Amino acid sequence: MIDLIHAWRHLFSAVVALATDSGQVTERLKLAYFDHLVHISPNPHLSEDLQADFAALMNELRSAYPDRQADSGAVDAARGSRLAKRVVSLYEAVTRKL
Repeated sequence: MIDLIHAWRHLFSAVVALATDSGQVTERLKLAYFDHLVHISPNPHLSEDLQADFAALMNELRSAYPDRQADSGAVDAARGSRLAKRVVSLYEAVTRKL
């Protein structure tokens, strides 16, 4: 059984972090990733139609931020902004399904 509420809570928290935490978008994205997004599993937390998009996003975030100590400066602002928009889009998609 899918647990969209679990995914929604962590995506909501990630979006709040992206919007309100201090620092550059790359720093806020790293915090959103490690503090919130890593707690979502494509299965059982997301519906099948969202699993591939989420997995692709997480693969790119894992590549950008291999660990919590990774330098946020290694990710340029344009890439960070693009990834942040994908987080917001995924949040919006999950919200529509609730």
